[in-house]
Amino acid sequence: MSEYWKIKTLIVDPAGYSRDLLRGILIALGVVDTLNMPNCAKALSALQAHHRDVVFCDERAGNCAEFMKVLRRDVGTRNITVPVFLISAGVQEEQILVARDAGMNGVIVKPVSVATVKRKLSATLKTPKDFVTTKAFIGPDRRTGREDRRIAGDRLGFEDRRVRTQPAEIFPVPPTLRPKDD
Repeated sequence: MSEYWKIKTLIVDPAGYSRDLLRGILIALGVVDTLNMPNCAKALSALQAHHRDVVFCDERAGNCAEFMKVLRRDVGTRNITVPVFLISAGVQEEQILVARDAGMNGVIVKPVSVATVKRKLSATLKTPKDFVTTKAFIGPDRRTGREDRRIAGDRLGFEDRRVRTQPAEIFPVPPTLRPKDD
């Protein structure tokens, strides 16, 4: 049996064919619980009602950066720390920086493949990044490796590099933290 059968995913994509393609990839990996939403507004409503382990958000589903800001600050949701991946046809460095600064975990470039989705899921769920909260940012730790995070944390005293007046609160996200009811 696949290691991904317990994962609950949300796909946010207005195009049915690309939503079905990603859902097919997830099924091939063993994911059986997938929720589909056509836009970011409906995805926020779904995330308030249902626990999800991973969200895949297509760039055409609405303002993804605003979606992330609302999601990461919505204390009523059960998914404030859910890993979110932006899916894009043509990624530019600026788009990656905007996604990262909005609190997304990563970017998946189209065409989406089983190997890419498996690699992203495995990296995110097996070794989740710590979560950082400051006045200006809420999301996964943007530093790349665990050693980088430890060294930077020691050097900075857990202070965010961009907002010098506001100390950052860094806390680990336990991979086994799953609500029992859904």
